Amino acid sequence: GFPAVSASFGQPIAQTNLRGLGASGGTPPLVLLNGHRVVGAGILQTYVDPTVIPPGIIDRVEVIPDGGSSIYGSDAIGGVVNLITRKRDTGAEASGT
Repeated sequence: GFPAVSASFGQPIAQTNLRGLGASGGTPPLVLLNGHRVVGAGILQTYVDPTVIPPGIIDRVEVIPDGGSSIYGSDAIGGVVNLITRKRDTGAEASGT
């Protein structure tokens, strides 16, 4: 779920949780976009907000649930989520609810 907004907390973001262990489950996974690190959301946040990426541009998602620290460093102890975007766009796409 989303954390509660308060004066001491910036914007609420949905943290990626690969193991479903909740807040006491350890470190969050490293979120990559096309293999590159993504900056944290907002001023006070170090976590990446993957919901800012439009779902229509994502081609696939690669997940390494176990620690990928040997490849990506100590930030990847909680796993790695790599969002791969589409390479080509051949037209227009619209969606709605």
